[in-house]
Amino acid sequence: MYHNSMKFFFAGTAVATGLRALLKILFVDLTTGFYFGGAPAAWLFAAVLIISAAGLLWFGRREHDEEPAVLRGNRRLECVAVLLGVLLLVSSVSGLLRVLQLDASEGMVNQMPWILQLAEHLLGIVSGGVFFYLAIVLLSGASRSGFQGLLALIPVLWQTLNMVDRFFGFRQVSTASDQTLEVLFLVSATLFLLSHTRCVAGMPLSRRAGVTRGFLTALFGVPLAIGQLASIAVLGSAGTGPDPMRLSVILGISLYAAACSLSLILSPGRREEH
Repeated sequence: MYHNSMKFFFAGTAVATGLRALLKILFVDLTTGFYFGGAPAAWLFAAVLIISAAGLLWFGRREHDEEPAVLRGNRRLECVAVLLGVLLLVSSVSGLLRVLQLDASEGMVNQMPWILQLAEHLLGIVSGGVFFYLAIVLLSGASRSGFQGLLALIPVLWQTLNMVDRFFGFRQVSTASDQTLEVLFLVSATLFLLSHTRCVAGMPLSRRAGVTRGFLTALFGVPLAIGQLASIAVLGSAGTGPDPMRLSVILGISLYAAACSLSLILSPGRREEH
């Protein structure tokens, strides 16, 4: 099952990541985020993303799979969950220290209000702990519960504030390549984390939806993070895109989303268990 979805995901992600790294190094203006050349590569990159995303949506809907999405523990998933927890903790603690140094009485330009920034990073710290807890629960094979689902909802709240935080700093999403790609990731990641909450809580959710949302999140997130990191490594600047700390979290969420999708595909359904 899901053979076509996996082909589109792995091939599309690999090609898009290579093209994105090439574009960021050679053709993206680090000051504005706009392309200043390399139109064929830019069009090819857009085409690969569109075709890959469309393929994931198309084949995901056509899968003859009526089983619910049930996450089961495995070493790959638990290790990635721990990695994401570490990245969230480090990033959020760093962000919290930065916010505490700001003067809340001063007006903030292209930034969320001080109290919302504080809430974002506090939720990020708690979310890091949530992923540690979920890794232990999945490893132990404990049954899903509403309490676990409630905990898994905390990263959704964090991701929502994180998305709003990024929108405050965006200049022109419709044309800036960095910001367009990041918007696609942020929206996909929010939908994935909502699906993830339902999986962890044991609430009814189509396995097809869970697999597709996880793959879409990684499809947008991996090229975004790797391309930006390539730009930093070669040119020494992140430009208009996410900073290295945020990039690490984006990559962590993308890897976790892909691991969840693969775990859903490889896990037997309820009917198969009987």
